[in-house]
Amino acid sequence: GDDREIITLDLHLLPGAVSRIDRYLEEAEFLSSTEEYQGEQDLSHRGTITLRVKRGDRQRQVQFNYTRHPAMRALVRLFRNIVTQESRIFAIQLARRYGPLDLDRQLRALRREVKNQWIAEPQKLLPLLEDLESDREVLLMARRQASEIVRLIRKRASRH
Repeated sequence: GDDREIITLDLHLLPGAVSRIDRYLEEAEFLSSTEEYQGEQDLSHRGTITLRVKRGDRQRQVQFNYTRHPAMRALVRLFRNIVTQESRIFAIQLARRYGPLDLDRQLRALRREVKNQWIAEPQKLLPLLEDLESDREVLLMARRQASEIVRLIRKRASRH
C-alpha cells in the first residue's frame, strides 16, 4: 500500500509578493483577456502550469507549458520561487528537528538559492535564520552558514 503521508502547509505571503502577483495579472489583463498564453513551443515534458484566478464573480483558468508573454513568465517565475522558498523552509525545519547533521547542507542550498534569486521573499527567512544563528544547540558550521545568509539578504535589501 501507499504509506506516504500528506503534508499540508499554510502559505502566508508578504504584501510585496502579493502586490507583484496582482501587478503581473494586471499587466497580462488576465481576467479580461481571452489569450491562452501557450507559446509556439511544446514543453509539456517539463510539466503543465494551471493558473486559476477568481476575483469576486469573475474567474478564469488557463493551462500552458511554455509562454513568451512577459507578465506570465514573470508570474510563473515568482510562483516557482515561492515553491522553492517554502520547500526549503520546510526542509530546514525538518533538518533542525530530526536531522541536525543535514542542517548545514540545507543551509548551503538555501544560500545558493538566495544568491541566484530563486527565493521569492528572502526577508521572510530572516526570523528563522536569526533564530538558527543564536541557537547554541545548532552546530557551529550551520550557525555560521545562517549568519552568512542573513548578511547576504540584508546586503541585497539595502541595495533596493
